[in-house]
Amino acid sequence: MVESLKADTVIFLPDQYLAANVARESGKHIIFPSVNALPPFSEKMGGDIEGGQNLLDVQMIGWHGRCEVHEKFTVNDIATVRRQFPDVVILSHPECSPEVVAASDFSGSTNAMIKYVRESKAPHYLLLTECSMGDNIAAANPDKEMLRLCMVRCPHMNTITMEDTRDALKYNRYVIEIPEEIRLKAFRAVDRMIKIG
Repeated sequence: MVESLKADTVIFLPDQYLAANVARESGKHIIFPSVNALPPFSEKMGGDIEGGQNLLDVQMIGWHGRCEVHEKFTVNDIATVRRQFPDVVILSHPECSPEVVAASDFSGSTNAMIKYVRESKAPHYLLLTECSMGDNIAAANPDKEMLRLCMVRCPHMNTITMEDTRDALKYNRYVIEIPEEIRLKAFRAVDRMIKIG
């Protein structure tokens, strides 16, 4: 998606880890600005000016926000599972930390993980993603053995229930009004994303 924009600089919101992983994968120089000062010097990000980074070579600008679920997975989790299951294939969501993604065998969206597992012949898979999303991957691949660290559930996604969804549709009790100007801009953005793939 970032490559398709063909822009000199991309502002990448909302997730810090996803932005860092995309920057690494695409070879782009990324910074995470601070409200108070330049971000700390980082050799990994190519910083070379006193007190900050080389701002002449910024290709991505990220934001200091992380998914409270995906940031719970650690490299130690991976090492522990690999000790117990040496032939395991580790799949991580790209909202996990760059260290976790680097220690994984594959990183991608839920749909990318579904496809990877479907096409792979590994005996075990560890899914480092929110447990409900892991359920989707497991359901799409019922013949595969999935390992999951399911102490990691999203408290926000879990507030949505099937009953509430049914009742919202059944009683038509919620009205969401979006100004047409915003709806059109949002539609264009989503439409472009779907067409890019």
